[in-house]
Amino acid sequence: MEGEPWFAARDVCDVLEIQQVVRAVERLDEDEKGMSLIHTLGGNQETTIVNEPGLYRLIMGSRKPEAREFKRWVVHEVRQRLQTGFTGPARYQDRRSGES
Repeated sequence: MEGEPWFAARDVCDVLEIQQVVRAVERLDEDEKGMSLIHTLGGNQETTIVNEPGLYRLIMGSRKPEAREFKRWVVHEVRQRLQTGFTGPARYQDRRSGES
């Protein structure tokens, strides 16, 4: 896990409107998912995470119309940031609702 970008599975599934997060993550290979202790305002929380291949499998597997724009954002912006070594936050602007 060290040195590799990981993403909160619930956040990815929320954007893709995948309601059965556990089921979606179970479909991933063992090397594409894990658990991590995330520090939040409410304290430490154990969170399901996915690595870059796991992220791609979750988003590319979605056939929902909501996923199209998110897929494009990941392929054009997030992937480019990862390739250049930048691992800082990249906010997804949900154009359907104006939320980020």
